[in-house]
Amino acid sequence: MRLRALIVALLAATMLGGLVPSASADTVSPKSASALRFLSYNICGGNDELITPCGTAAQRDAVKVRVDLVKRHVTEWDADVLFLQEVCKSQYDELLKVLAPLGYSGTFTTMIPVPVPSTGDLCKSNSEPAFDKEHPWGNAVLAKGPVTVLTPLDLTVGGEKAGTTWKSSCVQVALQGRTTRACSVHLYSYNDAIRIEQAKKLAGLVKPWIDADTPVVLGGDFNAQHWAQRDGTWYTDPRLSPLTSLLDPFYTHSGGTGQFLETDETDAQRFTPECQALNPPVGQCRSGANTVLRDSDPLTESKYDYIFVSEKHFKNVIADAMPRESLSDHYPYRGAATWKHCNNTADGKADLLRRGADGNLYRHFGGRQDKLLQSLYCKVGAGWNADWSTMRQLARAGDVDGDGAEDLYAIDSTGALRFFPGDRTETFFRWPRTVATGYGTVEQLAVSADMNGDGTRDLVTLLADGTLQRRAIQSDGTVSSPVAISGDVSWKDYNAILTPGDLTGDGVPDLLARTPAGDLYLYQTTAGATLQPRVKIAWGWNAYDSVSAPGDVDGDGKADLLARDTAGNVYFYAGLGTLNGTVALADRFKSGWGFPAGDTLF
Repeated sequence: MRLRALIVALLAATMLGGLVPSASADTVSPKSASALRFLSYNICGGNDELITPCGTAAQRDAVKVRVDLVKRHVTEWDADVLFLQEVCKSQYDELLKVLAPLGYSGTFTTMIPVPVPSTGDLCKSNSEPAFDKEHPWGNAVLAKGPVTVLTPLDLTVGGEKAGTTWKSSCVQVALQGRTTRACSVHLYSYNDAIRIEQAKKLAGLVKPWIDADTPVVLGGDFNAQHWAQRDGTWYTDPRLSPLTSLLDPFYTHSGGTGQFLETDETDAQRFTPECQALNPPVGQCRSGANTVLRDSDPLTESKYDYIFVSEKHFKNVIADAMPRESLSDHYPYRGAATWKHCNNTADGKADLLRRGADGNLYRHFGGRQDKLLQSLYCKVGAGWNADWSTMRQLARAGDVDGDGAEDLYAIDSTGALRFFPGDRTETFFRWPRTVATGYGTVEQLAVSADMNGDGTRDLVTLLADGTLQRRAIQSDGTVSSPVAISGDVSWKDYNAILTPGDLTGDGVPDLLARTPAGDLYLYQTTAGATLQPRVKIAWGWNAYDSVSAPGDVDGDGKADLLARDTAGNVYFYAGLGTLNGTVALADRFKSGWGFPAGDTLF
C-alpha cells in the first residue's frame, strides 16, 4: 500500500471521525481450518519516501527480522502457498533459503528495479552489513513442492507513474496433487480509475486458466480503499471496502461478475447491512476482517488484502487476519479452503487412505463403476503434519462414536493410543485425543467389526512377542482390557494382519493373515470370537509391499481388499461375499498406479 493523495484523506476525514480498530470476529485455528492453506502478507519491506515507514528506522528495510517473522507465520499456519507484497529481493532470497528445507520453492518479480528512481535507498539495509547494497523491490509467491515459474502478469493499463512496473508473480504448482496456478497481487495505489482497470485486466488474464479447468488462487494487496465509490456512493465505513467496484471482476455475487470466492466472505460475524442489502447467496457476503492499520489516516483500519480462489474448484472457504506486527502496516492474512471435488458424501463406498512421505494424510475416493480409484485426491484432517508423520501404526475404525463419520486410531512414537473422531465435512477427521498409553510394543493395529457379539467393535493388536489381542471399543473411543486371540499357528508366522469384515457371508467378521512367503490365510470367526482353522485363499502376495482392507470399495455390499506392488501399482480384489472352497476373492484388477513405496496405505 502506498501513500494516498492528501485530498482523499482530507475528504475521508470530513466524513467520519476516528475509529477504534475492530477486534477479530473469529479465530481460524490451524487445528480446525480447511486443509488447503494460503497466507498473504504485505511485509512493508522497503524504505522509500513513497512508502509509509514501518517499524523503527533500523527495521524498515531489515532482512533477518522479516525472514524470521514470515517463517513463523508460514510454519504456524502450515501454508501451502505464500503471497508476499512490498518485499525486497534480499528478503525473498533469504526467506527462500530457510523455507526450501521445508519443501517450498517460488519466484520473485521486480516492480521497482535497481537503481531506484526515487531515492536510491529502497532495499538497502543500513543496519545489516551483509545486505547494505541496493536490491530490487516487488512481490513474490512461494508454494510447497516444486513450482513452474510462469511469466509474470503485466497489469499495466496506461497512466501509471514512471519507475514502477505493475506485475504479478505467478507459479504453477501441484497443490496437494492438483495442478494449480497461484499469483501474488499488488494493485496500483495512486488512482482509483487506474486501479480498477488493473483489476479488470487481472481477472481477464486468469479467466482462460479457469475456463481450461485449472484452479487459480490470487492473494495480495488489492488496495481496496474504503473511500472508493460504488454506483456513485462514497463508502466511509472501513468495513465496507469489499463492496467497492474495484473487486467486482472477482466476486461472483452482489454486483460481482467474477469467478472467485474470497476466503473471508463466509464469516457471518463480519456481515454488514450494506453487503446483505445486495442479496448475496446464503452464507456469503462481501465483507471480511480488516487487514491494514494506518495510524496516520482518519480511517485507521480497513480490508486491503484478499485471497481469491476460483469458485469452480474450491469451497468451504474461511479466513482471518492475524494481529498486526510492528514491521508492517498490514496484518498477516490467513485463508483456507477445500477442493470442490472432496465430497464427504457418506456414499457407503470405502475409500483408500494414504499417509504420504510428507507426513500428510490423503483420501483416494473409490466407488467408480470402472473400479478405478479416482485420480483426484484430498488432504485429510487439519494441522496435523507432525502428528501423522510420527504415528507408528494407523487403523480405520468405522463409526465408533455414532455421529455418522468414520473414525481413526493411531499409535504415536511414545506408545500412546490416539483416537481421531470423524468429521462429516471435508476435513474428515478432527483433532485427536489420547485414550490409552503403553502401546509401544504393538507392531500391527487394526479394528474389526464385532467379533464376540457384545455389540461393539474390537481393537486388534499384534504385539512384538507374537501375541494377538482384541479390546472392546467404547463409544467414546476408549477400549477395554485385552483378551488374547488364539490361532492354529503362531501369530509370529505372519507379517500382516487384516480385519476385512465379513468376507464369507455368514454374518460374522473374519480375519486375514499373510506370511512372509506370500500365502494369504482366512480365519472365520464364530459368534464367540473363536477362530476356526485357517484356509489358504491366495498365494504370491509377497509381491505386495502393502495390503489393506478398507471395506466395500465398489459399493456392492461386500468387503474388498487393495494391494500395492513395489512398482506403485494398486490392485483391487473384489470380495465375493462367500467362501467357495478356497475362493473368497475375485481376480485382481489394476485400479491405481503411481503410489510411492514409502507411503502407508490403509
